[in-house]
Amino acid sequence: FTGYSQFMSEEISSRVIDLTVKNRVWNCPTLIVKKNYENLNELHSSTIIELKYVHSDIKNYWRGYSSFNLEFDYAQKLLKTLNEKGANIVSGTDSGNPYVIAGFS
Repeated sequence: FTGYSQFMSEEISSRVIDLTVKNRVWNCPTLIVKKNYENLNELHSSTIIELKYVHSDIKNYWRGYSSFNLEFDYAQKLLKTLNEKGANIVSGTDSGNPYVIAGFS
């Protein structure tokens, strides 16, 4: 979903979603990754309880990232529309991405 909002009108989005449903395409939206990347600066300074299960080397690696826009709000709206129109949605694992803590995210 990332990077497309500037090119997607409501009409184009609707056509793409209709084709997605018609062709039974599966969607794996990874919303937690988008949300986390947009809020990394806040997450770096947070006291997330589950971080006690993350190795210090991994936490230090995550702190090397800075926040950037992955259009979380747009992706969330698009996913809602896909769901309402009956598109196939699958949840996957985003483990390994900053602040996606296995078993908690």
